[in-house]
Amino acid sequence: MTNDLTFYFSNDQSYSPNNYNDIYANEDITMSAAIAFSDNVYAVKTHLFLGTDVLVDTAHLAGIKEELVGNPSLALGTSELNMMDFATGYTTLANGGNQKELYLIERVEDLNGNVLYQHKDKQDYVLNSNSVYILNEMLTSTTNSAYTDYTTPTALSLASKMSRKYALKTGTTNTDSWVAGYNPELLMMVWIGNDEAKEIDSTASYYSKNIWLDTMEAYLEGHEAVWYEKPQNVIGLIRNGITGKEDLEGKNSTVFYYVKGTEIAPIAVNKEDDT
Repeated sequence: MTNDLTFYFSNDQSYSPNNYNDIYANEDITMSAAIAFSDNVYAVKTHLFLGTDVLVDTAHLAGIKEELVGNPSLALGTSELNMMDFATGYTTLANGGNQKELYLIERVEDLNGNVLYQHKDKQDYVLNSNSVYILNEMLTSTTNSAYTDYTTPTALSLASKMSRKYALKTGTTNTDSWVAGYNPELLMMVWIGNDEAKEIDSTASYYSKNIWLDTMEAYLEGHEAVWYEKPQNVIGLIRNGITGKEDLEGKNSTVFYYVKGTEIAPIAVNKEDDT
């Protein structure tokens, strides 16, 4: 498959985003599927549809301090972030929209047990909890076999080893392999790459994903499996993961979540066309 989509701008410039694996839908797919496949075309299209300032402002609301350039490729991570800054943004999602400061030192005591320093946790409600819940659910698509179609979800290979539900996003370039994932108890990020931005072996993606999952599972062993409580204003409906149409029993059927009143009207799938 090839990418036939090019974005044109008023300054006579154009931009054609590419996927790392050069696999493209070349048709309409759901946003959840685009996340599952890590499809750059749809990330850029959504970014431009909303306006480039929206991503910049939202990232800063989530706690990312790095200066971000609102260009078309920002949605693909072209502004470099250190891992602490990156983790701060993901922590806001993991905390249901509450932005909190990350820290390394919890408490300092002297030899007699007197507390010299105690970290004071503070957090601010910065992102709508309904939207964050829906996004957290969408990030489970990366390990959901219901999104298997012209390609497979980026972390589907982990699904058989998972003992619980996780929100998870991968990111792969010729020089980096990222994994960021979490549940209500724990957030973890893994990065594989070189300080000199040299190209890495294609197996790095395999190792980064498995390092992430093995560590998460080891830490959470013996813990009750928990997930986020669905807000009262959010509704779940069974849909086809690829098309978004009503599909109650198909191989691609899964649950989509909407803020009540925004759910799309059911559209029946023509079984003869459902291949």
